[in-house]
Amino acid sequence: QTLKDDSASLLSFESALRAAVNRPVTGSSKFTTLAELGVTSQRDGTLSVNSTTFNQALAKDPAGVAAMFTNATNGAAVRLKDFADDALSAT
Repeated sequence: QTLKDDSASLLSFESALRAAVNRPVTGSSKFTTLAELGVTSQRDGTLSVNSTTFNQALAKDPAGVAAMFTNATNGAAVRLKDFADDALSAT
Protein backbone atom coordinates (compact mmCIF):
# COMPACT_ATOMS: atom_id res chain seq x y z
CA GLN A 1 0.00 0.00 0.00
CA THR A 2 1.08 3.55 -0.61
CA LEU A 3 0.21 6.93 0.82
CA LYS A 4 -2.82 8.37 -0.91
CA ASP A 5 -1.06 11.64 -1.76
CA ASP A 6 2.61 10.90 -2.53
CA SER A 7 3.36 14.62 -2.74
CA ALA A 8 2.23 15.24 0.85
CA SER A 9 5.13 16.09 3.08
CA LEU A 10 6.09 13.88 5.97
CA LEU A 11 5.67 16.89 8.23
CA SER A 12 2.06 17.33 7.13
CA PHE A 13 1.40 13.62 7.67
CA GLU A 14 2.99 13.72 11.12
CA SER A 15 0.98 16.80 12.04
CA ALA A 16 -2.28 15.14 11.01
CA LEU A 17 -1.38 12.01 12.97
CA ARG A 18 -0.52 14.07 16.04
CA ALA A 19 -3.87 15.85 15.76
CA ALA A 20 -5.68 12.50 15.59
CA VAL A 21 -3.88 11.34 18.74
CA ASN A 22 -4.31 14.57 20.71
CA ARG A 23 -7.96 15.31 19.88
CA PRO A 24 -10.19 14.81 22.95
CA VAL A 25 -12.39 11.74 23.17
CA THR A 26 -15.88 12.74 24.26
CA GLY A 27 -18.68 10.83 25.89
CA SER A 28 -16.67 7.78 26.90
CA SER A 29 -15.46 8.41 30.44
CA LYS A 30 -14.12 11.05 32.77
CA PHE A 31 -10.89 10.90 30.77
CA THR A 32 -10.94 12.99 27.61
CA THR A 33 -7.34 12.93 26.36
CA LEU A 34 -4.70 10.26 26.01
CA ALA A 35 -2.34 12.57 27.90
CA GLU A 36 -4.55 12.05 30.97
CA LEU A 37 -3.62 8.37 30.65
CA GLY A 38 0.07 9.16 30.28
CA VAL A 39 0.17 8.71 26.48
CA THR A 40 1.85 11.63 24.73
CA SER A 41 3.27 12.28 21.28
CA GLN A 42 6.95 13.11 21.07
CA ARG A 43 8.75 15.57 18.81
CA ASP A 44 9.95 12.70 16.62
CA GLY A 45 6.39 11.50 16.02
CA THR A 46 6.51 8.51 18.35
CA LEU A 47 4.15 7.92 21.23
CA SER A 48 5.40 7.67 24.78
CA VAL A 49 3.59 6.05 27.71
CA ASN A 50 4.19 7.14 31.28
CA SER A 51 3.49 3.82 32.98
CA THR A 52 2.91 5.39 36.41
CA THR A 53 0.23 7.74 35.08
CA PHE A 54 -1.33 4.99 32.97
CA ASN A 55 -1.43 2.50 35.86
CA GLN A 56 -2.97 5.11 38.19
CA ALA A 57 -5.70 5.86 35.63
CA LEU A 58 -6.27 2.15 35.07
CA ALA A 59 -6.59 1.49 38.81
CA LYS A 60 -8.98 4.44 39.23
CA ASP A 61 -11.28 3.69 36.28
CA PRO A 62 -10.50 0.59 34.19
CA ALA A 63 -13.71 0.87 32.15
CA GLY A 64 -12.98 4.54 31.45
CA VAL A 65 -9.47 3.75 30.21
CA ALA A 66 -10.85 1.02 27.95
CA ALA A 67 -13.53 3.39 26.64
CA MET A 68 -10.87 5.95 25.69
CA PHE A 69 -9.59 3.45 23.14
CA THR A 70 -12.73 1.57 22.15
CA ASN A 71 -15.48 4.20 21.99
CA ALA A 72 -17.12 3.32 18.67
CA THR A 73 -17.47 6.89 17.43
CA ASN A 74 -14.30 8.64 18.53
CA GLY A 75 -12.14 6.35 20.66
CA ALA A 76 -8.40 6.63 20.14
CA ALA A 77 -8.05 3.23 18.47
CA VAL A 78 -11.00 3.89 16.18
CA ARG A 79 -9.63 7.31 15.27
CA LEU A 80 -6.15 5.94 14.51
CA LYS A 81 -7.62 3.15 12.39
CA ASP A 82 -9.69 5.70 10.46
CA PHE A 83 -6.58 7.86 10.01
CA ALA A 84 -4.58 4.90 8.69
CA ASP A 85 -7.41 3.81 6.39
CA ASP A 86 -7.64 7.33 4.99
CA ALA A 87 -3.87 7.76 4.62
CA LEU A 88 -3.28 4.43 2.92
CA SER A 89 -4.87 3.27 -0.28
CA ALA A 90 -4.41 0.26 -2.49
CA THR A 91 -2.61 1.00 -5.73
